Amino acid sequence: MNYWDKILSEWSMEVGLINFKDKQHLEKLKNILLEYNWNHRSIDELINNITEIEFKNKADFTAYKAKHKMRKATKVNIGGKETTVGNAEDGDKKDDKSEEEPKESSKSSENSVTEIPDTTDEQNEKEAAKGVRMSEMTDLITREASIEYEAGSSALSKEDARKYSDYLETINTPEGFQAWKDKEKKRRKDLEKKYGPVDDKTIDELNDNLKKDPPEGLGKEGYTSLRNSLMKKGGPPANATKGKYPDDHPDYPGMHKGEVRFRNVLKAYLETGGVCTITGEKIPIQDMQLDHIVSLDNGGKDEPGNWMFTKANINQFKGAKENPAIQADLEEVLNMTDEEWKSKEAENKFKNYKKKEQKAFWKKNFESDNPIVPTEEQLNKMSTAEVDAFLYGYNESVSEDEQISRYPSQKIKIPGQDEPLSYTRGGVVRPVKDDPDTWGWEVDPDTNKPVRNPETKDSYEDSFKKFDSSRGSGGRKRSKKESIEVILEKKLGTKKASDDKTNDEVERVLQEHREGIEGSEEKKKEKQAKSDLTKSDKYKDKDTQAQIKKEVNKQIKDWGEKNPAPTTYKVKTGEDESGNPIYKDEKIPTKNGKVTKKGKNTRAYKEWEERRDKKEYSLYRQEFYTRFGKELPPEYNEK
Repeated sequence: MNYWDKILSEWSMEVGLINFKDKQHLEKLKNILLEYNWNHRSIDELINNITEIEFKNKADFTAYKAKHKMRKATKVNIGGKETTVGNAEDGDKKDDKSEEEPKESSKSSENSVTEIPDTTDEQNEKEAAKGVRMSEMTDLITREASIEYEAGSSALSKEDARKYSDYLETINTPEGFQAWKDKEKKRRKDLEKKYGPVDDKTIDELNDNLKKDPPEGLGKEGYTSLRNSLMKKGGPPANATKGKYPDDHPDYPGMHKGEVRFRNVLKAYLETGGVCTITGEKIPIQDMQLDHIVSLDNGGKDEPGNWMFTKANINQFKGAKENPAIQADLEEVLNMTDEEWKSKEAENKFKNYKKKEQKAFWKKNFESDNPIVPTEEQLNKMSTAEVDAFLYGYNESVSEDEQISRYPSQKIKIPGQDEPLSYTRGGVVRPVKDDPDTWGWEVDPDTNKPVRNPETKDSYEDSFKKFDSSRGSGGRKRSKKESIEVILEKKLGTKKASDDKTNDEVERVLQEHREGIEGSEEKKKEKQAKSDLTKSDKYKDKDTQAQIKKEVNKQIKDWGEKNPAPTTYKVKTGEDESGNPIYKDEKIPTKNGKVTKKGKNTRAYKEWEERRDKKEYSLYRQEFYTRFGKELPPEYNEK
């Protein structure tokens, strides 16, 4: 049921058979629209466009108009003929033209009032549509995020997985990608034709709506929070949101960069209709992620025309994977049986129950007069989820100043510095202006140790420019080891066991808590769902996703033995006399027998990885076609 269907359904439930001329029916409609967060101006415009006033003849119309203020766009029916007030008045003027007195020009009349221009039915419809769009977009933008980040929250439904798979199938060729772009351009053009362009005036009006006090808007605090959140959508570098544009900038002279990006995100959301370009659904902006149609690595620009919005769970499923790897993972989801879906749902429900209980346990512990203090050994035996719950419980029981950040800014200590310096997700260390020893440092992705970049180490400007254009710091969750270190620093745990009695008591309380979780109804339901899965016909026929995945993994392993990963990659060292590039072979870096992050980023390894992922995808497709007794189409038969 779409937006308008819901409104009409609620209206008919209130009044029965809708009568557009019945004042009580129209009053009910006004109340419904107010509940949908429409403003009064938009409601009046809509009512004006769906109603008309009837008059027996021209004389009745003239008499009524003399007593009531009427907008020129208001629809009227005079003697059975439909028209507007403006057109009816024009008719009067034509009839009375010979009797009219000469009028003063607007320039010579000091007390003249500027007339509202006459409008066509098409203009009236567009203005009404703009009001509807503004109200709907305000509603979608002011809604809080509905996705809770817990077990299963980022999982794709089967329907979303199918739509995502179809989308990737479409754009996997240059012709397909161009066809999809043309279709998306047309969709946006159709929206512009229907509602008009999204210009500064539109964004100003939207901003005014958002700033209103609840329930119509977000209020000052809510608006500021939204602004700070939206300007960072898409993970822009710091220099895209901080500082001002130069006074001579052609588009944004002297404007704050953060404000410009915030307005551009709003602009893009309105221009795309608030629609996830992959599933076609209208989604609240807080449940969407901003992505690029043409990736930045491929020359795409970070601007509204190159932005698309996707559901947050699709973006999380995608992660940093390339399309072939995503397609292979989607096939896993699409191959799941009904019993597997139920088992997965029960498993996620138990995980969330367990997480909730662990948080409540530690919160209650820290709020008690005599909280238990685990030893370092006991902390190390805990799972990562238990340590996270420990920190959560502590943070809930203390003031904000005392809380331990679970997502701190990343910092590293560089040679000659007493205090660690922050660094970006791209590994660029923030330089200190008056300290040349801090310039040009970066974090090696393989060793996590600081290394000096010879190209930026001699200039603060070059060093800061690289830091500022790299994606911002923060966002990385503490590891279990790091969390335990800060717990011990805060003396929330002890380095050594104090005495056997205290140690045994802590162990007893922890064990009792864990047994309570394992004996819960949620755990029983999870076990039952797994039992139902193993008893299903598809499980017996080895036709479940897990069994298919096991077979595909075996074949991929065989493929890897026949097509081993490269051990070297080519590095350009110069050019010959004819200008042709000269290359030399370098070893792909490894550590403990495994390819490092640097190694995985080499062109040679990426190309091999893409071939492997395509092979995996073709194997899943082979399984799909085999089950239906069909032959695999040639395009899926990856060698």
